[in-house]
Amino acid sequence: MHFNLREGMIVMWFWQRQEIYAGVSVDEFNRIRQTLRENGIDYDFRMSNQQRLNFDRGVMLGRWGTDHRFDTIYYIYVKKQDFNAAQHLLQNAK
Repeated sequence: MHFNLREGMIVMWFWQRQEIYAGVSVDEFNRIRQTLRENGIDYDFRMSNQQRLNFDRGVMLGRWGTDHRFDTIYYIYVKKQDFNAAQHLLQNAK
């Protein structure tokens, strides 16, 4: 069962997909999504924010002195049957 949300991007069940990218670069994330979309390879993605806030005695403490560019991890998935073609395409597109 797939629901088209926007061109190229679909929702896949975890057993239908394989991870093609996991990283912290939003530029690389967008480049890969664009390459897949332009070549007609359906994909799904998720983002995981790694920033955690600590609460101690009512005072909120953030992560002082950390590089916030690395707070979000981006994941892109393709259909298992498209994985080899997507991998070949992305290796040649660099």
